[in-house]
Amino acid sequence: MRRALCSVAQVRVPVPALRERGRWLVGVRRLFHSCSALVYRQHGAHADVIRMEELPLPALGQHCVRLKMLAAPVNPADINMLQGTYPILPPFPAIGGNEGVGEVVEVGSGITSLSPGDWVIPVGAGFGTWRTEAVCDVNDIIRVPKDISLLKARGHHRDVNDIIRVPKDTAYQDALH
Repeated sequence: MRRALCSVAQVRVPVPALRERGRWLVGVRRLFHSCSALVYRQHGAHADVIRMEELPLPALGQHCVRLKMLAAPVNPADINMLQGTYPILPPFPAIGGNEGVGEVVEVGSGITSLSPGDWVIPVGAGFGTWRTEAVCDVNDIIRVPKDISLLKARGHHRDVNDIIRVPKDTAYQDALH
């Protein structure tokens, strides 16, 4: 059975006047979003440290984007981060995955550069792509064309020139060749 990508729960909120009598006001509800994520809280062998957890998503800020993750590979750097041997290590608890592609689900009121339905990839390592959804700052992602395959869009460095135009005089471009 496939899990839903976004879990939206409805919670009844008590009204103070009715709480005294142990009642709930019918129809008063608050929506929140959560995601399933592969989380680790210490370094070690992947089978010993990584667990699937349901995590609440933060509220969408003015310059934030909510993403549905479409694809996220497992590569040696991801395993090294779990083991604690990679040069860049996120603080605990951490969500695994450095590369991936997500689809924009919702944008904050201050965002004009992205729209729901756009595909994006994370800018840097430690993003935590092994989850169903994420809320991030707009500066943490780059839009990619939707007319390429998910295999290219998920962020393989050898394919990055097929995804986005990188200025030829950048260190990132030079490292690719």
